[in-house]
Amino acid sequence: MTQAPVLALLDLDKREFILHSDHEALKFLNSQQKLNHRHAKWVAYLQKYTFTLRYKAGSQNRVADALCRRVYLLQTMTNSVVGLEAIKEQYMKDSFFQEVLEKYDAKDSGVLAELVFNDGYLFKGVRLCIPEGSLKELLIGELHGGGLGGHFGRNKTLNLVSER
Repeated sequence: MTQAPVLALLDLDKREFILHSDHEALKFLNSQQKLNHRHAKWVAYLQKYTFTLRYKAGSQNRVADALCRRVYLLQTMTNSVVGLEAIKEQYMKDSFFQEVLEKYDAKDSGVLAELVFNDGYLFKGVRLCIPEGSLKELLIGELHGGGLGGHFGRNKTLNLVSER
């Protein structure tokens, strides 16, 4: 187990429930003789609840699959998100992206192979390129502690930002 399961706690401490997971090894968690500190902490936390853990393959667990797909949220954002439209204008104000766009316009084969322009937004593969500014700080904050993240440390948050 590398990440703790996310539970929506709706009076779950008052009644028994079934927890479906696509991580089959979790069903052996309570029978482990040696646990690292993080796993022991989660076992202690989960013991507050009365539940049955059932394995359900990821391909059959559509709810969990949808939650895991939050990675693609930034790719599917629309202009209705406040500030997203400003990214187009900020490319020309950012010295790094000015240079990248000049190479793109000059049809530099190295840049063309990696970058795609779509509706005024610059993508590297499937990842939206974000210029320096308040929107970048907002996204980092969201990945750290908001709905897109999970209170990871500084380095892990920055790695998540660069991956996405």
